[in-house]
Amino acid sequence: MRTARTLSLVVAGVVGMWCATAGADSLCPNRADQNAADAQVKRAEDLERAGKAREAYGAAGKADGDCVTDSKRHDALMKRAAGAVGAEEEKKGRFKEAFEWYERARSTADAGRMQRKLVEISPDDINTVSRAIDFFARQQDGAQVQALRAHALKNVDNALADE
Repeated sequence: MRTARTLSLVVAGVVGMWCATAGADSLCPNRADQNAADAQVKRAEDLERAGKAREAYGAAGKADGDCVTDSKRHDALMKRAAGAVGAEEEKKGRFKEAFEWYERARSTADAGRMQRKLVEISPDDINTVSRAIDFFARQQDGAQVQALRAHALKNVDNALADE
């Protein structure tokens, strides 16, 4: 009987310690910071609804990611806003800036399209072609890497022929 009681106390203590640490999973130091972060996300969402994607991205970026209650909502807002800014930059013909915004939005297809567009615009620019090869290599897109390497080799052959 005494062993059972001791065992019960040990089990209760272990469960109690486990529950105490399981509830302490927030990195936010206090409730006021959490409320401020959530309010900042709300402001960013309001800006997004108003069609101000760049401002929404900036406002969302000011929210303390450790204190935001709904981190998935915050992350989705950041992606949407960055994608919208990328689309604005693309419409203005600023493909390098659009590429950077699409990368922030983690929109690989759009970022890849911008890399191809940059190579189309400056096919002889070694740095542009090199950055595109690097981008597609990081994406593990072997077909694009091979096509761009063939393009670079053609540029080298043309340069040697001209010389």
